[in-house]
Amino acid sequence: MSRSYTKVEELAAEVFERKDAGETNFQIAERYGLTKRQIEQLIDRQKRKQRKVEAGFIVRPKGRPPA
Repeated sequence: MSRSYTKVEELAAEVFERKDAGETNFQIAERYGLTKRQIEQLIDRQKRKQRKVEAGFIVRPKGRPPA
């Protein structure tokens, strides 16, 4: 059984625009075919990265560098 991955990070800007427009996490999740929890985790992750940037940390991608 293969897994299907969605690049949720690419949707971050659109998700925040929709949040500013007043949509709920559930409405956003339905629009993109994701779960409400995935949207919540995306928002938490992006806010955490933003706090680190504001504190002066350099956010680097995790994992093995591309070959």
